[in-house]
Amino acid sequence: MKLDIKDKLYIVCGATGGLGKGVALALLDEGAKIIVIARDEEKL
Repeated sequence: MKLDIKDKLYIVCGATGGLGKGVALALLDEGAKIIVIARDEEKL
C-alpha cells in the first residue's frame, strides 16, 4: 500500500512507549516529519 507520507508532518501522542513509539519510529522510517508528545520528556 502506498501511503505517500514522505515530508508530511504528523503529531504522535504517547511517543515514549508502546503504540505511540512504534508509530513515531515507523513514520520516521518512511521519511515523515513528526512532532512527539509525551508526559516524560526524559524518555523521548
